[in-house]
Amino acid sequence: FYSFGPPSPPTQPHPAPAGARTTPLGMGGAYPDVPTAGQPLLAGDAAAGAAYAVPQAQPPPGAPQPAACAYAYGPRARRDTGWALSYLLALAAVAVFGVYGAKQQNPDYDALASSAALALPGTCPPNLARGAQRAGAADGVLAALGDDVQFDADHFLQQSRTWLLVSSAGALALGLGFLVLVSRAPRFVVRVALLFQAGMCAAYGAALLSTGAVMGFVFGGLLLALSALLVYLVCRWPPQFETCSRLLGVAGYAIRENPGVALAAVLIKLTLLAALAGHIASAAVAARAGEPARYADVVEQGGVCVDARGATVDCCYWRYDSWVPPAWAVISLTALWSVFVAYDLKIYTVADSMAQWYYLPQGASTGGTTLRALGHAMGPGFGSVAFGAFVLTAVEIVRQAARNMRREAARQGGAAALLACLCECFIACVADIIEFLSKFALIEAAVTGLAFWQAGKQATAMLKRHFATSYTVWWLPPTVLNTTAFLASFAFGYTVYAVSAGAFQADSGDTRTTERAVLAALAGLMAMVVLGFFASLVLNAADTAFLLYTHDLEMSVVGKQEVHAVYAVVVPLVIAGAATAAPVGAV
Repeated sequence: FYSFGPPSPPTQPHPAPAGARTTPLGMGGAYPDVPTAGQPLLAGDAAAGAAYAVPQAQPPPGAPQPAACAYAYGPRARRDTGWALSYLLALAAVAVFGVYGAKQQNPDYDALASSAALALPGTCPPNLARGAQRAGAADGVLAALGDDVQFDADHFLQQSRTWLLVSSAGALALGLGFLVLVSRAPRFVVRVALLFQAGMCAAYGAALLSTGAVMGFVFGGLLLALSALLVYLVCRWPPQFETCSRLLGVAGYAIRENPGVALAAVLIKLTLLAALAGHIASAAVAARAGEPARYADVVEQGGVCVDARGATVDCCYWRYDSWVPPAWAVISLTALWSVFVAYDLKIYTVADSMAQWYYLPQGASTGGTTLRALGHAMGPGFGSVAFGAFVLTAVEIVRQAARNMRREAARQGGAAALLACLCECFIACVADIIEFLSKFALIEAAVTGLAFWQAGKQATAMLKRHFATSYTVWWLPPTVLNTTAFLASFAFGYTVYAVSAGAFQADSGDTRTTERAVLAALAGLMAMVVLGFFASLVLNAADTAFLLYTHDLEMSVVGKQEVHAVYAVVVPLVIAGAATAAPVGAV
């Protein structure tokens, strides 16, 4: 569906349930019979919101009200079942490797595989037959090591356990506050994020100017000019910034109206952590299947081993059984696939829930929407989730291969380094496009119940017809949310550092400072994870709102006035009556 061939047929509307709000679009750009929103688009700014409100008009006498929407409410057929079975088989293979590794592990692994043991020539006598260093081989090694294998428990974790728990709770509270701030004061969030970006550009430009070099003067001046331009744009507040703030406000409001979405996303994350723990356990158990073996290029002298230059080196290395490397490859691939399955499950659940909310009457309860969305994601739509996750897995593998190729070429220098850099840039651009289209394909599958490939072709066709309404501001929401999350996380970590002065009083001054810094870094990292989680929910909701908006354009209806009001800021839509008519005009 990534090809730009003939467009797919326009969206075929699904029958809407009783009470679902779908208002027809009128001729000449008017939106007839749009109900008044229950609250202003931006809380506390009713006057400014009214300036962008969709004009109301009455339909012609006797005109029918279409009961149609893009969301598939009825029973859904299972899609992409082959991909769901493939993923489940991969998980089963990981479990099999774990069980087999537990039976094949070396019982003396802890003693024989330690760095101290591998340095001793007695751990791996030369010309030893494979499989000889198994049970009982560690007795002499332990006697030679003595008591040096003992180590103390982590003092830092003991001293900071309470602080880490408090920081975790604080990070969660910060995330909830972040969501409220985005939904209630999105203009403030956008201004702060953009001004911070301007400040960073100015600081970097000043640093380049201070070098005194010609190129530093040129690029420093450009960065200072860019910083000044960004400040000027924030002061002028163009329509693109207004649209970004309104889009974030609507998305944040949608998440607040569907609190079950956040809980479902947390459960998906916890399930992912449990699955990754199983992958790590299988890989760790497989690593114990092996034995120490003598390096071929070392010589034993005076109870130690030396290389050809006479330097003391380890005598042994841990030689894995032949089945371990292939098992690790399967486990690593499945673990990466599982990460993207969880990522796509979250997108699918958010999109499904947002689509139900989008067509609900104003003020109607959203109870049950998240459970229905989870049922679709884990049931009929799980094959599409697995398919989309496999696409992202393949893209990530290719991207990492390109990065490794560029690093290797950079060591050689010359034309090879330049060519590798260009190849990496090209692959990164293609990968970003594929990820973007895959995301909207999954959202389309969640809304319509289509298979992943069919949903991708339909979503791509709609994006081609209607993306002009938002492409000028589409880079802003991720930039704003990520910048705000970084600022809040840094402030949270610094606050923890400032108030934790009494946490490590029993330690020396240097140790206490280091421990406070580590605690602050962990607190900031936890805050960044939580804020990134909520930011991703808001972005998923914004993406879903845009796709549902394009569905409305295809069917000439209004599902949610607030969303249509957001995009009316950018382009005054002129609907020519046909279901496939695209909005005209550009920014």
